Amino acid sequence: MIPASRINAVISGVGVASGLNLSLADQGGHKPAYPYLSWKVISSQEEGAHQDVLSFDHDDYAGVERYEQSKQVLSLTCISQDIQDLWARATLARQWFKSDACRSVSRSLNIAVNVLGGQIEDRTLFLDTYFENRLGFDIRLDYYGTHTDAIEDIGRIEVTPTVDEVVESTIIIEEET
Repeated sequence: MIPASRINAVISGVGVASGLNLSLADQGGHKPAYPYLSWKVISSQEEGAHQDVLSFDHDDYAGVERYEQSKQVLSLTCISQDIQDLWARATLARQWFKSDACRSVSRSLNIAVNVLGGQIEDRTLFLDTYFENRLGFDIRLDYYGTHTDAIEDIGRIEVTPTVDEVVESTIIIEEET
C-alpha cells in the first residue's frame, strides 16, 4: 500500500488549489462546511508488491534493497449546495492533478498521478428533502519506492564446541584479506 502520509501530501495540494475543505469519505463525525472534497481509496486490486534484492556493490557491506510498487485508485467527490460554484471548483481540482505543481509534489514522494476518465461525473444525491450536489472523478496513484538496509561484513567468528559436556578449545575464523 501507499503510505497514508504520502497520499495525504498529494491530496492536500488540491484543497489549496480549488479552495475546497478536505474530508476523508465514510468517516464518522461532522461534515466540513460546504464546499468540500471527500476522498477515499476504492481499489482492492493492484495493491503493493515487494521484492527483496541482495546486492554486493560495496566493499565494506552488503545491502538489501527492497523495491515497492503499489497502484491505488482514489475517488474524489466535490460536494456543495451551489452547483455553479461546484462545477468551477471541481474543474480546478481536476486540473490541479494535471498541473506542474502536482507533478512536483508527487515526484518528490515517488508517486505518479494519473487522472482516470475523460470528464467530471455528476454524483448528485437526494437527501430526504433536498439535493446534495456532488461532482467527482477518479485518480490512480502509482507508487515506486526503494529502501536499502546495510548489512555489515562478518570479520571474525568464534566457536567454542562442547562435546559430551566437555568444553573444547575455541576455534577462531578470521576474515581472509
